[in-house]
Amino acid sequence: MALAAGVAVGGALWAGAAGGMGPGIRSAAAQEVEGTDTYILSDPQIRYPFHPTPPGQEVIPGTVDPTRAGVSFAAAWSGTRFPGEVWCTAILRDAAGQVVGTERFSAAGLAPAGRFGWVRVEVSGEPVSAEGSCEPGSYAPGPGYVVEQLHVEAAGPKTSVARGTIRWASEGYPSARVCELRAALADGGDHVFRFTLDAPDGTAYEESIPASVDRVRDVSVTCSEIPEVGAG
Repeated sequence: MALAAGVAVGGALWAGAAGGMGPGIRSAAAQEVEGTDTYILSDPQIRYPFHPTPPGQEVIPGTVDPTRAGVSFAAAWSGTRFPGEVWCTAILRDAAGQVVGTERFSAAGLAPAGRFGWVRVEVSGEPVSAEGSCEPGSYAPGPGYVVEQLHVEAAGPKTSVARGTIRWASEGYPSARVCELRAALADGGDHVFRFTLDAPDGTAYEESIPASVDRVRDVSVTCSEIPEVGAG
């Protein structure tokens, strides 16, 4: 699958500091927040001083930043519904219980449970504990996205490619949705590809189809909400 930057594929949890927000909040920061679904944060892990090296690997010289700490949280949906992308706040404290750093960050998790992190927090001292909380999300029902000007082009003797433009189906940022590309083939069969979509309005869409362009009779992309836990 080949999509423009800003499109999320898969079920991973992610978090980004306010200066590096995800596609939704970056594009719709003024959107009204309504609803009660959110993420419950627990089991904070602190990396101080912060460095980006993955666990188990040797720290690269020059990458350690003593002015910042990294914090990671276990994150779980507060209910059975996907909360969408939300604002969260991390608070770090020193051994005396004094606040040494705070950071507001945007986060989303397609899985009902996982981890957010690492969030970088500027600190005034060494943090030894952390706490985090998230605001309510605003995940509206409906398809969330439509693909306009969807068409099929030749890509090779036995392959073709579906192309179009991703548009938001409503005024507000839709957050992540599950989508399905369905190509009806001349032999009566269908090629079906399912994916997760989280993209800015106007993003280019592109997906390969394992059939020559003359064998593709029709193509469509449909999207729906992230399923509730236990649904279906």
